[in-house]
Amino acid sequence: PHSAAHALGLMRALDAAGERTAAIRHAAEYARRVRLDLELDPDPAVAALADTLRSAPAPAPPPATSVAVLPFRNLGTDPVHDDFADGITEDVIAQLSKIRALSVTSRASVMPFRERANGLREIGRTLGAATLLDGSVRHAGDRVRIGVALVDAATDRQLWGETYDRQLTDIFAIQADVALQIARA
Repeated sequence: PHSAAHALGLMRALDAAGERTAAIRHAAEYARRVRLDLELDPDPAVAALADTLRSAPAPAPPPATSVAVLPFRNLGTDPVHDDFADGITEDVIAQLSKIRALSVTSRASVMPFRERANGLREIGRTLGAATLLDGSVRHAGDRVRIGVALVDAATDRQLWGETYDRQLTDIFAIQADVALQIARA
């Protein structure tokens, strides 16, 4: 709690996560602890960063046309279908990227969010996306059901959703067809 390097690192991380107020509060807490516990003056770099954060303009929200396609989740128990879910993700990203009005987050950037360990709001903030496309894939025999939802990242409110049921005849055709329908929607 008395480390200036730790205080600076945490303040920068909080600000980067969109928690500027918490970063400024941490500077005050750091200064209070150093004065109270050690009877020393706090590191001036911590106070300077707090002043910089106070006077900096609020970060701009991501453009409304920014979208991140989260990795489609395989809801079945057979990991063999993970490749199918990844194929859907890649095809949807490729189709959406063809729409000039959209800013689409790359596949490499979204893949770390496969497990959804963080909430959608935090994922959207981290990726700088105003909207998230969340999807899942379920298999039953020779049928596949693909569910998708477009979610406002700031409010966690679902804007649109659809379910696609297909016969497993040509996996690549299914991936392309569903990706095109999502892009049209």
